[in-house]
Amino acid sequence: MVSIETLVKIYKNFGDRENLSPLGSADEEIMWNSKLTPKQVNWLERFIIVWDYATNLDVQLNKISAMAKRSNNGKNKKLDEMNNKELCDNWQKRINKYLVGRTIVKVEYCTEELADQQGWHCQPIQILLDNGTWLTPTSDDEGNNRWCNSYEYKRTSDYTYNMTLREIYKKALKNDYKGTFQDFIKDFSNCREDFIEPQIAFSYKIERSLANYLKRYYS
Repeated sequence: MVSIETLVKIYKNFGDRENLSPLGSADEEIMWNSKLTPKQVNWLERFIIVWDYATNLDVQLNKISAMAKRSNNGKNKKLDEMNNKELCDNWQKRINKYLVGRTIVKVEYCTEELADQQGWHCQPIQILLDNGTWLTPTSDDEGNNRWCNSYEYKRTSDYTYNMTLREIYKKALKNDYKGTFQDFIKDFSNCREDFIEPQIAFSYKIERSLANYLKRYYS
């Protein structure tokens, strides 16, 4: 839809180009300006049609927007306007309708063809639910690689679950990792399970810390 501001500019440019400025309203010009050429009258008539359509539509859209805001009590934010808690709540509500109360009816490995299409070097497990939804665990929300699935987690100590990225990096150095900490942040974001157990790698604490480091080093 052409905005009202754009139409005003078009109308003003028309007046300047045709040496008719300053212009009154288009219908007044047609009615009272006897010096208009047939071509100018035709342009003004077509402009009136577009103007009426745009202004009426603009009014209706404003009404719809106001109604939506009232019905949502001002909570109809866009995703990029939400804070972390609001984002988590939003995505949780979206995914609930697909997962809550569902039953797993089939589990199988992803095909080699699909893995190649996604750029994964391994074939992840896929889970089929009774509503037709397929779940494919991946290493991050961009689907960069498959996730390492496990059926048992052994919690050894609270310290293990409170590890920081710096501590995971030091552990990687002891296991012959050669990169800098900045290199580690990029490698860890692409394949976390190569550095630490998934239950630690995908913890909320690590997610927040990783996001901050990625922003610092690579944004």
